[in-house]
Amino acid sequence: MWEDTYLNDIWRHGSSDSEMRTIASWVCDHYEKTKTEHKPSCKFKVGDHVRLKAGHAKMIVVKVKGNTIQADYISRKNAGYTGNLKWRSENDYVRFNSIDNTETDEIQEGNTEMKNKLYQTKESTPRFGILLAVNSQGKLVLEMKGSGDVLAFDKADVEVVMPYTFAVKFPNTGTEYHYLGTEGEVEVNDLVMLDSSPIGKFDIARVTAVNTRSESANVVFKGSKILTKRIGG
Repeated sequence: MWEDTYLNDIWRHGSSDSEMRTIASWVCDHYEKTKTEHKPSCKFKVGDHVRLKAGHAKMIVVKVKGNTIQADYISRKNAGYTGNLKWRSENDYVRFNSIDNTETDEIQEGNTEMKNKLYQTKESTPRFGILLAVNSQGKLVLEMKGSGDVLAFDKADVEVVMPYTFAVKFPNTGTEYHYLGTEGEVEVNDLVMLDSSPIGKFDIARVTAVNTRSESANVVFKGSKILTKRIGG
């Protein structure tokens, strides 16, 4: 680094072009280094799975700029929806985790991101409780509704209370799309028609599964069920 006395002397008495070019090069290098050293670091990267602190739906980070990110809902991307995404502070999000084995990320001991989810026991008469934590044995610690008792359960013995969802496939696509719905409205192999299609002109789909318990579903299926009558014997 240049000494202050040397720089002051050049400032008072002038310098050769060579010296000025050398100083200019050092100033630029120093500026770039300082800018890099103070560049804010985001806790998320493109491709990370996140959710809004106030939400539950799974999202994916698509852009990062400083300490802000753009994230899109997984279900919306899978359904082909597009739109302008809002830049939001990284502090508006937490990492997405799932208790069950359908997701690769699971709650680890001490992780509080999945607190306050409602669970029910897999009993003939289910009991309900709010998730408080995961203990050192990997069991889910629930505060039971009604009694207020705090009990620990194996993951296999409880399940998240989920809204009713079902899956459909549109023609010429191999992807299943999950929607929120009402139990009993549709059955497997029913034909349904969306009021507005996410993939263009093909707005008729076939129901491929019901009661899918999908955490990615965040859109209610709005449309009609097509009643068919067999012809030709």
